Amino acid sequence: MFPALVTGAFAILLRLPLISRSELSGDESVFGLMAFAIARGEEYPLYCWGAHYASALISYLSIPFMAWYGPSPFSFRLPTLLYDAVLAPLVFLSLRRAFDTFNSYLAAMAMAASLPTMFLLSTTAHGGYPETYCLGFAIWIMCIAASRSLRSRDFLAAGFLMGASFMILWLGLPFLISGLVLLLWKRSLHVKGCLSMCAGFMAGSLPFWIYNLSIAPGATFRRLGGRSLDATAQSNLWDAMMGRVGQVPQWIMETMLGLSNLFSPCGGLAGAVILLGLAVWGGVLLHRQGSEWGILVLSFLVALLLFNLAGNLTRDRQWTTVAIALVVAVQAFGKYGARCVLIPLVGVSLYADVRMIAAFAPHPVVGRAADIILRAGADGLYADYDLGYPIGFRLLGRIPVSATMPPNSSDRRPVWTEQLRRAERPAVLLPDDANTRNWERLLVARNIDFASHDLDSRILFVVYKSLPPDLVPLAPKSPSR
Repeated sequence: MFPALVTGAFAILLRLPLISRSELSGDESVFGLMAFAIARGEEYPLYCWGAHYASALISYLSIPFMAWYGPSPFSFRLPTLLYDAVLAPLVFLSLRRAFDTFNSYLAAMAMAASLPTMFLLSTTAHGGYPETYCLGFAIWIMCIAASRSLRSRDFLAAGFLMGASFMILWLGLPFLISGLVLLLWKRSLHVKGCLSMCAGFMAGSLPFWIYNLSIAPGATFRRLGGRSLDATAQSNLWDAMMGRVGQVPQWIMETMLGLSNLFSPCGGLAGAVILLGLAVWGGVLLHRQGSEWGILVLSFLVALLLFNLAGNLTRDRQWTTVAIALVVAVQAFGKYGARCVLIPLVGVSLYADVRMIAAFAPHPVVGRAADIILRAGADGLYADYDLGYPIGFRLLGRIPVSATMPPNSSDRRPVWTEQLRRAERPAVLLPDDANTRNWERLLVARNIDFASHDLDSRILFVVYKSLPPDLVPLAPKSPSR
């Protein structure tokens, strides 16, 4: 048990400097603003504002941490460490039953000090990544347990974990599919077990069904389906499907780029090809050895490939879960073969993680802009997505933020944008460029009083009257995330 606790403690200690040094992203800030709204009793969302596929669970979990430590990016991210603290010990305790103890320990350490992209995402509080990593591996464990014991309670637990993962973020679907494949492969799904699993799944995913059947009917399916097929650009479903098939060559190129970024510390694309090849070969060997882990790894890799193809998800973050399959698959290479892979993987990942942590620092604009807005008594903020919502978080969500400005607009709260039309002292954050200078000259020509503040590569304006509609410098409309 002590080695398991060591891996969990190491995972937490390694991530504490990261969450204390880095600023919240635009995505995370939206969830932070939701947490403020929940804490004040203004609303109780089940999914992210404007993103119907990401559960609001992290917003609820963060409230006691922010109440105890005070609102900050650090305290808001603290709940993500709960998942990190569980995943590494879970990997060790489950693998040591079937494989070499030291290799199982190395696999757990590879999860504690994971590849930089996965390491960063394991601390992001925007509805899904740390939860998916932890719940995905837990699904595998419970499916193995259910396939062996055939007990209804194990099927119920497996179904609940599947439902929870499905509810939080669909990135966990390959884990769910591979768990079902194992149960079908071993012919373990008897009627009572199947009913128990369905009951568990419905219980775990209950918020999803409440949201999609009552609050926002079909929103998640439309959002993800539309993204998958680019339906808005097609006249009908058949055209969308055919268009998707025609994009396969482009998807392959983008996937190569995503995998190259994910495995950049391990040799980029060449390292990705080698390690993915080892994962496939390890899965084959485990299957030949009669291990349930082999079926899980192989079916997971196939499901992950199809999931990314169907969803047009080619960024490196969408492939991070392959690292979990890798640390399991290499156990097939025996005591020393697995160590030849895991020891360099842990060392390289740890080195890259430490360098990434050292490179992070608070954003030079966010804190200064928040202080100026607070002192000026501004009652609203126009800004872009990447800075507007982090500034709004620093201001504890006390003023409406409209993320409709250049260079990156993505309005998650149209109701706030509407409120800003009536703001009597709005603040406007814009890039320091020629367009902004032209807009400033328009304010002068219209005799509109304002104050401007140079902030790094941005200019913050505080306008002392409501902005006329024709002077709201909206960016070209961009798709929501």
